[in-house]
Amino acid sequence: MLAKLTQVVENLSTSEFALMTIFINPDHVISITSDERIGQLNNRKPLMEGLDRNHTFSRIAINSGGTNPRLITVVGSPEIVMETLQNNKRQVLRG
Repeated sequence: MLAKLTQVVENLSTSEFALMTIFINPDHVISITSDERIGQLNNRKPLMEGLDRNHTFSRIAINSGGTNPRLITVVGSPEIVMETLQNNKRQVLRG
């Protein structure tokens, strides 16, 4: 079952940020770490309207079948993201 998360997307040419919904297969997640750079940027000034300075962000490494994992940033601490992924897996197991 796929887990629903909110991805932070940065437009490198304009330095603007956007949020989008992403669905991730928990079985393909390699690692989850805190994204300090995005957190510091948001702490100075919210990245966009609706984001609070206290929001935390995580970087997820996803196995995409190639030699390098795909890295994405999502809203939420590593603990919250992990909990979301684990809860989603449990729902599948319960049927």
